[in-house]
Amino acid sequence: MNRILLLLTALLLGQIALAQNPFRGDVLEYTSAGGKKVRKIYGNVVFEQPDKVLTADTALEYIGENILKFVGRVKLVQKPEGSTIEGDTLYFDKASKFARIVGNVKLTDNNTVVTTSVMNYNTATGLAYYTVGGTINDGKNILTSQYGEYNKDKRTLYFTKNVKLKGDNGSLDTDTLRYFTQTKVARFYGATTIVNKDGTVKSTSGEYNTETKAVKFFKRSAVDNPDYYLEGDLVDFVRGANNGYAKGNVLIISKKDSITIEGDEARFDDVKGTSMVWGRAVAKLLIQRDSLFITADTLLTLNNRIDTARMLKAFHGVKVFKSDLQAIADSLVYKATDSSIYFFKDPVLWNAAQQITGDTVRVQLANKKLDKVYVLNNAFLVQQDTIKNFNQIKGRDVTAYFRKGKINQIDVNGNAQNIYFALEKDTVLQGMNKVIAANISVKFDSLNKVSTITFLKQPEALFIPPHEIVPSETKLKGFAWRINERPAFDTIYLVRHTINLKSEATIGTKNVSNRKGKKKQPIQKPKKQTKSSALKPKK
Repeated sequence: MNRILLLLTALLLGQIALAQNPFRGDVLEYTSAGGKKVRKIYGNVVFEQPDKVLTADTALEYIGENILKFVGRVKLVQKPEGSTIEGDTLYFDKASKFARIVGNVKLTDNNTVVTTSVMNYNTATGLAYYTVGGTINDGKNILTSQYGEYNKDKRTLYFTKNVKLKGDNGSLDTDTLRYFTQTKVARFYGATTIVNKDGTVKSTSGEYNTETKAVKFFKRSAVDNPDYYLEGDLVDFVRGANNGYAKGNVLIISKKDSITIEGDEARFDDVKGTSMVWGRAVAKLLIQRDSLFITADTLLTLNNRIDTARMLKAFHGVKVFKSDLQAIADSLVYKATDSSIYFFKDPVLWNAAQQITGDTVRVQLANKKLDKVYVLNNAFLVQQDTIKNFNQIKGRDVTAYFRKGKINQIDVNGNAQNIYFALEKDTVLQGMNKVIAANISVKFDSLNKVSTITFLKQPEALFIPPHEIVPSETKLKGFAWRINERPAFDTIYLVRHTINLKSEATIGTKNVSNRKGKKKQPIQKPKKQTKSSALKPKK
C-alpha cells in the first residue's frame, strides 16, 4: 500500500509540475547531475511556447536555473510560418531565448535548407548562425561558407570566408555574400567571380539575381566571354537580355577582331552581339605590328552571330591615327569580314605627304596592311613637295595602291586634272605642268616621289616656267590644304589616355604657306607621246 501511495504522490507531483511548465512527455523523473538538481522528461518530449514548439527524445531542466537541454531527434518549429531547426542536441536559455544546436544541424525555411554541425539560434530575434562551416540549398542553388547566419524575419542569409554559390546555370565565388531567399538576389562584397556557360564575371561589389541572371556591379568589374571582354566602374548586365549597361572608364575588347574600345559609357546586347560606346570613345585595332586608333562621339561594334557580319561603326567627329595613315570624317565603318574601312561625309585622309578627299573613301587592307584606297566622287589628291608646292590630282574617282605603307600608284578615272611642279634636286623649281585628260595614272618611287605620270585619252597639257606661274593658277578648283585638321598621336592620346596606346611619332600640323608664281606661258607638249601619252616630270 505504501509503495502505491508513493507512486501516486510522484505522479501527482509530476502532473502539477507539467501544468506549471510547458513540458509534456511520457516519463518524468527527478535526479541530480554534477551536484545540480535535474528534472528529466523522456519519451515524446514537447516544449511549447506561443511562438515555437520544440520536440525531442529527452529533456533536462536544471531546477533553479534557466538552462534546458534537449537530446535526441531535436526539432524546433517556429510559429506561424513553420520554419524548423533540427539536430542531435539543443541547449536553450529561457532568459535570453538563446539556443545552441549541436550535431547534424538542419534549418528549413520553405524551400531553403541550411546544414552544419553547430548552429546558434536566437529565438527572440530569429537570427541563426554558424561558425564551423555550413551548406545552404534552396532547390536550385547550393551555397557553402565558413561562417553563415540566417535572419528569420528578413529572410536573408549572410556568409563570409570562402563563400561559394553553385547552381544549374553557373557559380559564384566571393569573400562575403548576403542572400535574400525570397527574391533570389545575392549581394556580394570583396573579390568575386561569377562563372556560367557563356563566360566569367569578376568584381568586388555588386548583386546577382540567381533566377534572372541579372548582375549589377558597383565597383570596377569585368565580363569575359568567348566573344568579348568588358570592364567598367559600374556594370548592369543580364545574360541573354537586351539591357546591358556599363559606365565609368569602360573597356571593351572584341576578341575575334582584335579591337579594343574605351569610353565613358556603353550599352551592349549579348543576343544581337552589339556594343555601343560613347563619351571620349577611342577604338584600337591591331594591324600587323602597328595600331590603328579611332576616336569619335560614339562607337558601335556589331558581331552578328546569324550572318557572321562583324564591323565597327563610328559616328560624328571621327578621327583616325595610324603611323602611315591619318583621317577625319563625320562617320566611319570598319568591316572585319573584308578588312575594309569606309569614310563618309567630308572625309580627309593623309598618307606621308599626300592628302586625299572625296565624297566617300574606302580603305582596303590586305594581310592587315594598307593595300588600296578607293575615292568615290569628287576625288582630290594633294601632295606637298620639298619646297612647299602643292602637286594636285583631281577626278571623278581615284584608286590609290600602296606598297610598304606608302602610295605606289594612283589611277584617276573620269574628268582627270593634274598640276605637278617639276623640281631639280628637290630644291629648284623648273616649272609647273598642268594637264587635263579623261584618265591619269601616277607612279611613285620608293621615296614617295612621282616617277611617272601617264595621261590617257587625248590629254591637254601645259608647261609653265617658274617666272610665269601665277598664284591663282596653281590651284585646281576645290583645292583645300587641311593640314591643321590632320590628327596627331597626341590628340588621340588626350581623348582617352588610359588606353594601351602604342608609341608612334607625332605627325606635324603646322601651316604651310602657298608659293607665289607668275603668269603662265603657252603649253609645253610632253617630250614623249604614245597611245597612253606618258609625261615624265621635268627635271
